[in-house]
Amino acid sequence: MLLVWIWSRTRGIALFQRDDTLIAGLLFGGEIACIFFGLSLITATHMAVFLYTAPCFTALGLHWFVPGERLSRAPRAVLCWRFAASRSLSRTAFCTAIPPLRRR
Repeated sequence: MLLVWIWSRTRGIALFQRDDTLIAGLLFGGEIACIFFGLSLITATHMAVFLYTAPCFTALGLHWFVPGERLSRAPRAVLCWRFAASRSLSRTAFCTAIPPLRRR
């Protein structure tokens, strides 16, 4: 932290100003905490599938909840392709039996 503060002072970059970066940082930290907690419950293969499909769910959420964001034909095709690719690549991961994880 000290090195970042020194670097920002020499470049004239304000670190502590009132904007929405604190909210974004807290949300990102919450995402990392959820990933860490989730890895104690499922395998890394399943978590990778969830992480790689997250942009698809974000695009669909924007399409449904933000009035100005509409998906045209090309992005819809890309979303379908990504879901199909995730499904085909993770087929073995979801079809294999996973032994229950034990807590230490």
